[in-house]
Amino acid sequence: MIYLQYTRRVVVGSVLFIFLFFSIIAHAANFTVNDLTDQVDASLNGICEASSGVGDCTLRAAIQEANHVAGNSNITFSVDGTIKLNITGTGEDQSLTGDLDIEYDLTITGNGKTNTIISAKNISDRIFHVMHAGASLTLNGVRITRGGSTDIDYGGAILNEDISASASISFSKLNIVKTDIVGLNIPTEDTRLSQ
Repeated sequence: MIYLQYTRRVVVGSVLFIFLFFSIIAHAANFTVNDLTDQVDASLNGICEASSGVGDCTLRAAIQEANHVAGNSNITFSVDGTIKLNITGTGEDQSLTGDLDIEYDLTITGNGKTNTIISAKNISDRIFHVMHAGASLTLNGVRITRGGSTDIDYGGAILNEDISASASISFSKLNIVKTDIVGLNIPTEDTRLSQ
């Protein structure tokens, strides 16, 4: 009788653990950018901070945290202005340098194309790199400018690494300006997209 009660508790405890584990994975993470500088995250721990304990959440740090927690994530902005990507370097896929690498489903919602501007003018790389099948990037209310160079093979402002149906990029009220290289039908040279 004691053994049966113990077994039930173990089974119930295991089921609850599995349920909670998958609930956490499926739960969307939300990050709010409050710092327009280009800095990496201080520690991958689910908290977006470029400096530990300060609460300074940059776009690069928010994307790194979104990749770390996996699953669906949302990034919004409590500040207006231009984010100038300044950390140079290409060929790495952790958003430590160069472009911003997207590994899972990510929605970035800006405060409008004149208020939230992301520029790759200071780096020889694209702005966003959607890494693989199953990853997606949704951009709402932002302006992206520049991106790409003769040093990279594909993608201007945005590179979608896997063009299968399982990887996607979608736009709403997006403004694309002066990208150097076209990738996957992304317009260039002052073409403006809006809905």
